[in-house]
Amino acid sequence: MGLVLKIIQIVLSLLIDDEGFPISFDIYEGNKSETKTLLDTLDRLKDKYRLEKITLIADRGISSSLNLQEIKKRGYEYIVGYKIKNSKLSDKILDRNDYSLISFSEQDGYYGYKEFEIKENRKIRTQEGYESIELNHKIVATYSDKRALRDKKERDRAINKINKKIERNALKGKERYLEKYCEEGKVKYRLDLNKIEQAKKYDGFYALACSDISLSALEVIRIHKQIYDVENAFRELKTDLNIRPIYHYTPKRIKGHIIVSFLSYFLLKAIERRLKYNQKTQGLPITTRRIIKSLKNINAIETDISGKRYYLKAKYDPLASKMFEILKIKTLKNIVSEQEIKDYLSMSQKTM
Repeated sequence: MGLVLKIIQIVLSLLIDDEGFPISFDIYEGNKSETKTLLDTLDRLKDKYRLEKITLIADRGISSSLNLQEIKKRGYEYIVGYKIKNSKLSDKILDRNDYSLISFSEQDGYYGYKEFEIKENRKIRTQEGYESIELNHKIVATYSDKRALRDKKERDRAINKINKKIERNALKGKERYLEKYCEEGKVKYRLDLNKIEQAKKYDGFYALACSDISLSALEVIRIHKQIYDVENAFRELKTDLNIRPIYHYTPKRIKGHIIVSFLSYFLLKAIERRLKYNQKTQGLPITTRRIIKSLKNINAIETDISGKRYYLKAKYDPLASKMFEILKIKTLKNIVSEQEIKDYLSMSQKTM
């Protein structure tokens, strides 16, 4: 008898506040497009929380598939990543002569911006085919030495990976900086030096398209940075709380799993917020990952004394000690019996 494995994909939307604190979530079937689930989520949030203004923040990967005109029709604003390559503004954006300084430091180097107001024609896919739309938005371009260094490192990493595949003859022709050529009647691959040189021109540059023309360039940059809080929330859910994989396949059980994960994350962020604003933890690195790690390091050594089982409490992590003190959680003695541990756990359950 064969084993039948059923795989179900879901889409999770998470609402957080400006400090990364989770407020609510929604679950959608995985076969629904991001555009549909996104607009549905925005509509429900607006009605539920009576929000007067909603600004959608999205990166370049998602913004290309969004119908920005539909977002505007529904009364929402947007700040989305703007693709510089192949755009009419690419030459202007790459010209650093008229950039305005945001900051400069010995560690991170230069960070600056410039802005434009443009009308842009885009083609979007509809049920009937393609439709041409006109968008009015402000383009805010930024350049930073720190980002340029990161872009170079990512490209060098990709090139090194390709070179190793060339040595092993394991290329499939799908790598970014690769070109195909024919030698002695055989198809071969090599590094595309022209593509690499073209990519270097864009190191350090990033651009945003904003529908709200009244916002200043610095406000646009500040608001868009909130996307990293959302990405960090999902990263913590996936890695620190292991929200996936989900070993359930009925909608009720899947939702139950998400609810437990959401409540766990809510508790973690509540602890994090409590610790961050306490004088006793000033100077300590406070993150959800650090909290989980400090709690996992709490252990005891089992030993036998006169035929009876005892446990020797290991030294607490500094953050765990402060956490217990601030949250007023009673800790065990340095040496405890098996019965004392059972009584302690029983007492902890009653106080929850």
